[in-house]
Amino acid sequence: MNAKKPQKKPGQRLHISLDEKTGEVNIEGNRAGLEYLAAVCRSVIGQSPGPNHWHLSEAFDTLDQQSLDVIVCYRGDLETLDDDAR
Repeated sequence: MNAKKPQKKPGQRLHISLDEKTGEVNIEGNRAGLEYLAAVCRSVIGQSPGPNHWHLSEAFDTLDQQSLDVIVCYRGDLETLDDDAR
């Protein structure tokens, strides 16, 4: 990945879960955890697709225990869609 890699630090809490009843994805964290997520998102903006993505996973110690694994990536093709195409 060419982007600067944000590092999760002690005290950053981030948990991602799926409410199977409603289908909603819940992203919960303390201030430091949500700032970490924002840094991850900023690090992939404008990067080419393919290897330029970020895995958030308990296995990589980037999410709290029992979190849903997530991949964050930038899709430049979505920049050109108008509101009617969504």
